Amino acid sequence: MNRLWRRVGTVLSVLAWPALFVYLRIGARTRVVVLAEGQVLLVQGWLSRERWQLPGGGLHWREQSEAGAVRETFEETGLQLDPASLRLLQSEWCTAGGLSFYAHFFVVQLKQKPSLPEPHGEIVAMVWVPITEAHTLPVKADVRRGLELAAGRR
Repeated sequence: MNRLWRRVGTVLSVLAWPALFVYLRIGARTRVVVLAEGQVLLVQGWLSRERWQLPGGGLHWREQSEAGAVRETFEETGLQLDPASLRLLQSEWCTAGGLSFYAHFFVVQLKQKPSLPEPHGEIVAMVWVPITEAHTLPVKADVRRGLELAAGRR
């Protein structure tokens, strides 16, 4: 079933590209580099064209970036982060898959790697990957940027 949703997501992503172009430029987004035990948490959404990404997403109207990062991480992974544990790495314009958006990159270092629940909703897969190997996976450009920023702050 996951394979079917991934294929459907790929087709819809291509078809929805014009709408996504407008939508992503309107509001800011968050990306959270979740680190634990030398590994980084990556997720794969059903609209991601089978590329791995960092937890995160769009901010709600007037939502603070930290609150949005915590909310999106919880919605996608089930991990409840303490907003005080987040560190802002950078806020900048990014391009991923031909789409530009303004992103707030955060990093959080967990003491231990929690187990992950079964993926649900927009997420079809979650994985802990050694940080040194994350760049070898098919990832979006904003993931590479988030990992670069996090490497500079460790």
